[in-house]
Amino acid sequence: MLKCSLLTNSYISGTLLNILQSEFVLCIITFVMAARQQYDDGQGEKSCRACVDFKSWIMGKRSAKTSDASSSSSSDNSRNNINDKTTTSANSSVDSESHQRKSCPLDKEELGRSTWGVLHSIAAYLPEMLNSETQKDMHNLMRLFSLYYPCEYCAKDMREELAKNPPDVMSRRSFSQWLCRLHNSVNQKLGKPMFDCSKVDERWRDGWSDVERKLSKMSKEAEKARQYLVDKNIPLIFEP
Repeated sequence: MLKCSLLTNSYISGTLLNILQSEFVLCIITFVMAARQQYDDGQGEKSCRACVDFKSWIMGKRSAKTSDASSSSSSDNSRNNINDKTTTSANSSVDSESHQRKSCPLDKEELGRSTWGVLHSIAAYLPEMLNSETQKDMHNLMRLFSLYYPCEYCAKDMREELAKNPPDVMSRRSFSQWLCRLHNSVNQKLGKPMFDCSKVDERWRDGWSDVERKLSKMSKEAEKARQYLVDKNIPLIFEP
């Protein structure tokens, strides 16, 4: 096949020009196919929707690169060089996977934790007594969350909860307590443990004391143990 670089010669004519025109088309096709293959091989940018199977894709690429390196080796030295490059490429792939996962959209669980964190923190740092304007703002805040929360059935459930139990916005404490009860209502539906609403300020504003921190850690460990028993279908109450 003639080299593509010859196409820049404007003095070629006749049959040779026709041949070169055909070669030009082949060059364009080859370039497009190479670019497409580069994207398919992962050298192009991947969209975040591939995160679910990105790890499997990385492992497949790593195996393919190792196979290519072995088949193209002609000596021990060249094998070592190729293996070094493959190792570097594999490490880069792992870093790319980590970055790809971190840059993915929040899933339902991450979104829920982040949302509750924001709402509880807003309530914790309000003035002790709320004026009429702030009370209206808090009502609107919850209403807008229930309308635009990016989880359809979660948003619908929140709207139903707000209809049954409107926000208590008389004071910072009353709103914090109301929000805690709302959170516990959701936890109950999901089979999660209830939170002691008397400790809302310690959790979201003041921080835990040393004793409370240890108790909180023990509570989390106990919940992990309970969940393990549930997952293994082991009865939680042992009868003699």
